[in-house]
Amino acid sequence: MANLLVLLWSLALGCLFSLTDAVLVNEIGKNDFALQLVGRVQQMHIDHSTTSVYVLSDRHFLASLGLENGEIKWRQLVSPETSVFVNEGANLLMTLERDSLIASLWNSKTGSLLLQKQVDCGTNVVPTSTGFACINQDMHSVAVFSKQNSTFSVKNIDTPTEIIGVGVDGDDIWTVSLEEDDVHALPLGQSAVHSKSLLANVPASKHEKGSDLKIHLLWQGLVIWSKENTVYAQQPIIESEPVKLFDGAWKSLRLCVHDNVRASVDVYLSDENDSAVFLSVSVDEQGRPIVINTSVLPVGKLTSYTFTENGRYSVHVLEDGTLEAFAGDKQLWNREESMAYVADSFMVGLPERDELSKLVQQEESHSFPFFSRLMRHLKALPQLSLTKIMEPKGQSDAFDSILIIASTTGNLFALDTRQNQKSYISWKKVLAPYPSNVRSWLLNPATRDYDVAVVAFVAEYPNETIYFELNAFTGDILFQERLPYTPEDYFVIENTNNDTRSVTVAAVNNAAIVITNKGLEANRSLSDTVFTRTRDHIVSGLVLQPDLTFIEKWRFPFTEDEQVLKVVKRNPKEMIPSVARVLHNRNVIYKYLDPNMITVFTKRSNTLHIYVLNAVSGALLYSTKHTNLPESINLQAVMSENWLLYSFWSDVPNLSTKVVSAEFFESDKPNEKLPLDNYVSGDVNAYVPYVVTQSYIMPKDIISMGLTNTAQGITSRDVLLGLSTQQLAMLAQPYFNPRRPLLPPKAKNKDSTLIPYEPVLPMEDQTVLSYNLRVYNLTQISSHPSVYESTTLVFACGHDIFYTKVAPSLPFDMLSTAFDKRQLLLTTFAIFLGVIFTRPMVRLKLLKQKWY
Repeated sequence: MANLLVLLWSLALGCLFSLTDAVLVNEIGKNDFALQLVGRVQQMHIDHSTTSVYVLSDRHFLASLGLENGEIKWRQLVSPETSVFVNEGANLLMTLERDSLIASLWNSKTGSLLLQKQVDCGTNVVPTSTGFACINQDMHSVAVFSKQNSTFSVKNIDTPTEIIGVGVDGDDIWTVSLEEDDVHALPLGQSAVHSKSLLANVPASKHEKGSDLKIHLLWQGLVIWSKENTVYAQQPIIESEPVKLFDGAWKSLRLCVHDNVRASVDVYLSDENDSAVFLSVSVDEQGRPIVINTSVLPVGKLTSYTFTENGRYSVHVLEDGTLEAFAGDKQLWNREESMAYVADSFMVGLPERDELSKLVQQEESHSFPFFSRLMRHLKALPQLSLTKIMEPKGQSDAFDSILIIASTTGNLFALDTRQNQKSYISWKKVLAPYPSNVRSWLLNPATRDYDVAVVAFVAEYPNETIYFELNAFTGDILFQERLPYTPEDYFVIENTNNDTRSVTVAAVNNAAIVITNKGLEANRSLSDTVFTRTRDHIVSGLVLQPDLTFIEKWRFPFTEDEQVLKVVKRNPKEMIPSVARVLHNRNVIYKYLDPNMITVFTKRSNTLHIYVLNAVSGALLYSTKHTNLPESINLQAVMSENWLLYSFWSDVPNLSTKVVSAEFFESDKPNEKLPLDNYVSGDVNAYVPYVVTQSYIMPKDIISMGLTNTAQGITSRDVLLGLSTQQLAMLAQPYFNPRRPLLPPKAKNKDSTLIPYEPVLPMEDQTVLSYNLRVYNLTQISSHPSVYESTTLVFACGHDIFYTKVAPSLPFDMLSTAFDKRQLLLTTFAIFLGVIFTRPMVRLKLLKQKWY
């Protein structure tokens, strides 16, 4: 019987592990979301034949957006200083890098790269029946990109004369040149006898050689040309008179060719004030050029139009980068591309979730938490129905949050992580247009006594600063102040009463300016707080006096050629689950838990210096340095409890990303704890911690770093990494333990609590939180506790935005979303019925045994 039970238990465990793997696959995209952005669009083209909008942004993204919904079909990262050209008929895009002169051909439907080659090509590019043609910069040859035998190639064809333009007429490529007193077009590769006059009806004196006459486009017999400030369209084949398109001062001219239902050429002219005129030129039934639409575009807008049998489609780029699409006058969609320019970001818990968290913490503080929780569930039982119990749950309210994003364009966004909504954007505030600097922080979280979370937003200009306080849940402005100066720094004074807000103090020279509508609270002892300020080559500790002046309590100066790169502090809200680490022999080694530790990173020449200081006294606790570094070191760092982790580029022994882990202890001897009186001494630090360090090599470049955070700190603090491969990854904390033993080959590890040392950190597919998504330039990573101790909410942004929830130590305190409640209820009911039906049979059998 015992063997049978063991077998059944093994089978049950096997099913459980199978369910776990299936859940990980099935939950992709359900408990996380990604917002992929392109940035402010600089070039744009609407292709109605494929219902796509092709865009090129200042963040160097070439992308295809859906014309109906604005979603990204594909996007590719291209080089700076790139121009894009469209061939609708051949489903091709061509990008041309102006510095390196590298031309690339792309499939416009899939975004796949078809050809990349360096050519001496100018910007006069026209689409052909199979590719593109452009004038080389020597003005005596044409580069033709065409498809031959299912592959693309580039062919340079010399011309007999200097050419000023290139165009297409049917399937033929024509070159345009100035000859004597006329403008001639010649089929590419033909002799001069096949040339024909383009502008015969225009007096020769108006286009003599050396004048400012320009041929902008020759396409299907239609010529767009300009002389001085006048732009013309003409059909030379039928000897039509030139049609004047625009007469006035213009700075630049841009053309877009549409080869869809109604072939047309879009002409965009902008003046010195960046206002623009849009004209759409086509041909009538007799082949004469006609203007089918004229529009004056607002200042600061880049617009693309297309016309179909169903009407007009247009896409606008607003001043802050927002994309808006219209079908006629009806808005189809908009994309908030200004979120790609993140200045600050953080997470705010929703009131409902925080209330549940408070209830759970109250229950845990009771003598019998199980009965408290049972009573709460019994009270909620009448509100439940069988349908609600049976229906599969998605993301629980315990994981809902508000994500705050402050952009450098002066906008503030709130994203709601709940899945049951069309848009994740909860609200948007346009607070200050294009400031020189933007800062934002959470001034007050929602509490039991004050249920409004307050967000501070600062927009700095050269001679002015605008300060806002907003409701994080609604976006309402609670307070606004204009300051006629730019403060050096901002400090937050947390009030001791939960029913009042914290206070923002601006530092101007040695004076403190209180920016708030509440004022300083009398119950706050200002002299207890030391603020750390970094200015020039000095890190100092400031104390705020009652007369609202700062006095310098300590100063840590550096040399004039030493540059302060970063100052890292502990999270003041983090929970410490244990004051010591347990060793394999059941001894303990006590952590050095100084809440005032800060780490200052400086660079001098090719050397990185690290200083660990006490922020109250300014005492130096630890210092080290790394030499022979490259000019750019890509420094990233985090601190938690008694642990410092940082990464940088190093040339020793070859260029790679190195990660250094340092752990601070009270002593190098087990079970030795220093007196608490010495530990909290204010002005003088009585002892220096014992530091254990170890370095590792990271196989991928790190662009940002963070740590998971839970309500009680019991769950492992794993490391969150933004990678240069445009992914978000999480590595377990034991991999970074500096006490990992270095063992000889085939030696047995005596300490089973530590992983044997390996110089290269493992980067497996399971560590990537963003799975197969590409989330670009994740420069900021933050985490926030959820109601459940096992789970952390992770928010990463930079260019793209990614949000997910992770369980570093597995979800030990909740059921999986794949847990089958129907099967559990049916199984319980079946067992209940089995007991009812078999009970009389068992009684009868027992009775028979007594008689016989």
